[in-house]
Amino acid sequence: MFCAIANVQTATAELPSLTTKEAMGRFAISENNKYSFHIECRGRFELLPDGGRKKNVHKTSAIVIEPIIEEVLPNRSFKARAVNYDSFESNDPATAELEKTTIRGQANGGISFEITTEIHQGTIFYSGKVTNPGPTIKNPLRFALRIKIPSLYQKLAIKSPKQVEEFKETLEDDKVSIKWTDGEKVKSNFSKDVDASSDEINGPGISSVEIDSAAYGGKKVTITAAPNSSLIMSNADSEPLHKGFNLMWTTDPTKDKDHKAQIAIEVR
Repeated sequence: MFCAIANVQTATAELPSLTTKEAMGRFAISENNKYSFHIECRGRFELLPDGGRKKNVHKTSAIVIEPIIEEVLPNRSFKARAVNYDSFESNDPATAELEKTTIRGQANGGISFEITTEIHQGTIFYSGKVTNPGPTIKNPLRFALRIKIPSLYQKLAIKSPKQVEEFKETLEDDKVSIKWTDGEKVKSNFSKDVDASSDEINGPGISSVEIDSAAYGGKKVTITAAPNSSLIMSNADSEPLHKGFNLMWTTDPTKDKDHKAQIAIEVR
């Protein structure tokens, strides 16, 4: 699959900010006893599971969600059109109790898109669509999301042989449970090298992923693609999943013509 990033355009706008000192620079926040979620004024979407007082979850373990615009080329490969985060704007006011908001943005080539974030009973839902393909782009476009799971133990200090053994045991218990679009299920733990882009992981496409890691303080994160959409997993190298991996959510434009497909992220 070919992926090229075009130059960033220069439109400028910014989402409104909350005014309290601790929330400056943030457009929207949702917090409960399971997670802290926020949208920054520059358009960064960040989710941090909450392990409670006794199971601190380090900020570097936050999940980042990024909107992506892909141009579908005649050879069926995809060209990513760079999103200009300075272009983000919304008719909605800044809020510390996010329920639903729609954000408009632009991507290189004069492309306009929108992304809707909605929280219902603690589950975070996303949907999006291209609203204007721009004046020069002739190929079809599709809205997508990249979900970035970071290196989960990067701040863990391991010095003694005992700590090494304890870490190995932790990784043996950490796992990712995957459900394919055909209903088949596979699992991968965090201790072995994995090529996350392989057919053994992705199958015909992924409908849901559950991340169960001690780094999230006993919380499980489930990411589910609605019908007419799917997920693809990848990582930079063939390495253990605790070092980080990505999930790309895309819709099937031939079936999701009304742009109703959603992706849901649940922490429990």
